[in-house]
Amino acid sequence: MATVIRLLGPPEVERDGRPVASPRGAKAWGVLSYLLLSERPPARGRVAGLLFPEADDPLRALRWNLTELRHVLGKDSVAGDPLSLRLVPGTSVDVDLLADPAPDADAVLRLGGELLEGVDFDGAPAFDAWLRLERRHFHAATETLLGELALEHAGRGDLRAAIELVHRALLLEPFDEEHNAMLVRLLVDGGNVDDARSWVAHCADRYLGEFGTALPARIEDALGSRGGTGPQRAGLSSDRARIRALLDAGRSAISAGATAYGLRQLRDAAAWGEDADVALRGEVLVELGGALVHNIGDRSGATRTLLHRAHQDSVRSGHADRAARAARELAFVHVQLGNRERARVWLDAAEDAARDPAERARILGVRGMELSDAGRSQAALEVCAQSVEQARSAGALRPEAWSLSMIGRIALLRGDLDAAADALTTAGDLVVRDRWTAFAPWIDALRAEVAVEQGRWSWAEDRAERAYAQACLMEDRCWVSMNARVLARVRAAQGDHRAALGWVEESVHPDPWYLWVHAYALRLAVDIAVAASDARGPRWQGELDAVVGRACIGGMTGPEGAT
Repeated sequence: MATVIRLLGPPEVERDGRPVASPRGAKAWGVLSYLLLSERPPARGRVAGLLFPEADDPLRALRWNLTELRHVLGKDSVAGDPLSLRLVPGTSVDVDLLADPAPDADAVLRLGGELLEGVDFDGAPAFDAWLRLERRHFHAATETLLGELALEHAGRGDLRAAIELVHRALLLEPFDEEHNAMLVRLLVDGGNVDDARSWVAHCADRYLGEFGTALPARIEDALGSRGGTGPQRAGLSSDRARIRALLDAGRSAISAGATAYGLRQLRDAAAWGEDADVALRGEVLVELGGALVHNIGDRSGATRTLLHRAHQDSVRSGHADRAARAARELAFVHVQLGNRERARVWLDAAEDAARDPAERARILGVRGMELSDAGRSQAALEVCAQSVEQARSAGALRPEAWSLSMIGRIALLRGDLDAAADALTTAGDLVVRDRWTAFAPWIDALRAEVAVEQGRWSWAEDRAERAYAQACLMEDRCWVSMNARVLARVRAAQGDHRAALGWVEESVHPDPWYLWVHAYALRLAVDIAVAASDARGPRWQGELDAVVGRACIGGMTGPEGAT
């Protein structure tokens, strides 16, 4: 018999299409959700302490609730210490759909509301805090999946399904700029320009009424875009030689640091390549999508649409490593946006496709980044070490530098300063050898953090100031934030709280590219605000809680070492 467990929305269990009598007591649902969502089986004592702290005998209360679950799920469904959940074959859980590599769009559209909707856990404050974070995360994960499915359908030319999916995402987040801009682009691409203009006017009224602000430019700008591929051709035939020349020129320019010129060449190549064979079009689109992500920090739906199309074209044409690269770029964007489930799906797809050792090193580097962001530092170290080994075997300096920087970051956060300094110094040397100047401010910020922890304040200040200036020239908000954070720590250590708060304001910019960096800056902001008795502290704490909850970022609690 097919069993379905639904945790999103009012919780229920369904068997063969019919509802099953729910377990008695709300806390049985709490036990079930905790067992399903924990990365490893939890100890009985931990579950009892979380859910039944006020009971005279917490373990006895837990045993009663486990009996209730067995009545619903089967007599052998939950047992042991640690508690393990054994669901009968054929059982599905709605939250698993969020990490499904090929989810059914109709099933996604049927996803319910918030996690354990309508169920309260008064008297269990620790569990209630866990549930609030999980609710934020699954709300964001559902919205993300709807948006990604819309992009996938748009890439396949199924605009009707894409529009339905993005409309559903907007029910969850009506003021999400990206979803609104995506809907406008889809309407324009489908020839419904009047509907697109009406939606823009509708959004303008809502932004004015709700926030008293003008419509975000991104939404209005979507009226002038078509599919995110740049200038549209008017009756031009495909010309492989021209496309190849534009592609080569774009690659060379971006490699030399002429980003604006290079992007123009790649956009023109994409426009000319719309009617080219799928192999060449996939090559152009993955190059353009990667350049937009890494050179100007574009994580928009238009850029993700390019990467989805690049992946589809590369799979269809049998170019496995190119498909792996497109999947890796999508995973990287999802890691930066805190979309953990979709990041892992795309990393798995990339690893399955990759054959080239250098590409495998890059994929492992992004996986290590995702694991580190989630607070799984030991697993992240192991994966990054594999990445370094792969990169060295392939003679690929950039993925080696990338993964060494992640190893350095993990060691820094663990307080292993010698290991951090060694990894980051080597990464910095590799960046100089390969002339990868765009990545230098990230490594410099981490090296300056190590120096702060070692009490080398002058060295840290000098390194961070130069890296901050370089990041500003490149207009890279992540690197700006990281180095402003270091300078805030230096000023706070010198007792200059006013200057420290000025640098804090710079580090917590409201439009971050990378949520881990944003959370890292907010964590310091809260500590400095408390030390300076600044009224912005509670607001920054609220923002930190929201970011950590949305993205399940690990290691962002506790006081900052040097503040």
